[in-house]
Amino acid sequence: MIGVDTPATFSLVNTAGAPAAIDALGAGAEQSTEVATAFDEPLVAKVADAFGNPVPGVAVTFAAPASGASATLSAGSATTDDNGLASVTATANALPGSYAATASTAGLETPTTFELSNVLPNGTTVDQAGGGTQSGEVNSAFRCALEVAVAKPDGSPYAGLQVRFDAPASGASATLSDGVDSGASLTVATDDWPEGSYLLLLTSDAGFGTYVPVTVRTGQTRGRTVLLNAVTTWQAYNQYGGNSLYVGSSGAAPDRAVKVSYNRPFTTRGTNPEDWIFNAEYPMIRWLEANGYDVSYFTGIDSDRFGAEMKNGAFVGQHGSWNRVPRSGYKVIFVPFADGKPSGRPATC
Repeated sequence: MIGVDTPATFSLVNTAGAPAAIDALGAGAEQSTEVATAFDEPLVAKVADAFGNPVPGVAVTFAAPASGASATLSAGSATTDDNGLASVTATANALPGSYAATASTAGLETPTTFELSNVLPNGTTVDQAGGGTQSGEVNSAFRCALEVAVAKPDGSPYAGLQVRFDAPASGASATLSDGVDSGASLTVATDDWPEGSYLLLLTSDAGFGTYVPVTVRTGQTRGRTVLLNAVTTWQAYNQYGGNSLYVGSSGAAPDRAVKVSYNRPFTTRGTNPEDWIFNAEYPMIRWLEANGYDVSYFTGIDSDRFGAEMKNGAFVGQHGSWNRVPRSGYKVIFVPFADGKPSGRPATC
């Protein structure tokens, strides 16, 4: 206005409009990682209005598939910042495969997607470990479970990995127990259990039962008496299904099996006693615990996987005649080691 030195001012703010689009941004929009590991990049979604302006303060919901190959997200939702960005991190589950994670917000019908893949390391091997060659009558169950062994590139076993089993969709085929795991399974939390050897009794609704041996392994063996549950020996002598590594269904060695599976119940009656825990291990456990020994529990599988924990000594069992009266010939000797070699006088017990 003429004659007025100071003009009037108006404080105006242009705010973003309602969300009109949501898009996946950056390297996280399409990425892969090894199973059971975190993805390198976060999942970032941008919310914009109809003019492309970022919309802050908007809740964005992130989701991954509920089954199959998927990922665990750090959060189920996040709020956009001043740049209209919301993000979460993702960790692949144990099942390999490709899938889409999504990000959505209220008012928009179509979510944006993140193309993710869970992959196995190069050099991973999958080998048939049981039930590979067998036959059965039509409409009847096969005797042995189908079993595979999955190994990492260094040859060590791949624990915690989900394996999917499939049968032909047409023609001669088979109905699998559930398509993911061979047979029913039960997870038992042993976090609060004292280390030791246990027998779990599983009973069916029909009243049938079976015992399952469980070893709660210790995390420390140094300076302790190590009790080894010989699970490999148990299965070597186990004649469930008619064959063990020593004899076949005819009772003769030529009919013996050349490979057996851990996925078998134990026969505990009518066969040799050395096929299970009650032969020598049960009496030894009772004697060690009753006499106050500091016992560390291991299995034959553990000694192969974690042998370094036992490198400072070894237990040697001398075999004798178990049915001799009085019993004789059994002695356990501890041989101390130093620098990977026997050192010092053996100690007997």
